[in-house]
Amino acid sequence: MLFTPAVEMWTWQKGVEYLWNVGTPEAVALLKQRYDHKGPDDDQARMLLCQALIGFKDDRGLPEALRLMAETFEDSVPPTDAGEARAQNKLTDRKRQQSQYVFRNATDEMITAVALGHGDTRNTAMQRAILSILRTSNIFPEGLAATVQRWAQSDHHNLRTEARDLLSREGALRKPR
Repeated sequence: MLFTPAVEMWTWQKGVEYLWNVGTPEAVALLKQRYDHKGPDDDQARMLLCQALIGFKDDRGLPEALRLMAETFEDSVPPTDAGEARAQNKLTDRKRQQSQYVFRNATDEMITAVALGHGDTRNTAMQRAILSILRTSNIFPEGLAATVQRWAQSDHHNLRTEARDLLSREGALRKPR
């Protein structure tokens, strides 16, 4: 069912949930195989699969969750129509929430690895996503200190503000174990 392209998305998600709940080595192997096979193109379904894998301490979905979160920080011109603006905000919130669900169950080491792996990005949206993840996970990897300090000097107002906020809270944040 998970490998059938014509399956409805809710059925696909129920299949992922079933394998996640079963939790046998065979079920986990199927989840990994499904993730590596790619598809579906539905963000919600992909994040559910990433969440399931994180539940089994498999971090292969973290870069994808980070990418989805970065999409929510991209600068764009908001729609002028109030209904379209609400719909866009709702979609942005849903994407951010779905990616946060993945990171919520990740270990400090997993979060640190994905943050350090993307720390050299020049993409402002990705930088802001990393800051958001560090803030919500309440950790601050020492290897990112210089990078976050550089972001705190950015010309991009939101990035600069968010980086400075994280640096001001650094003493209250946990160092990854």
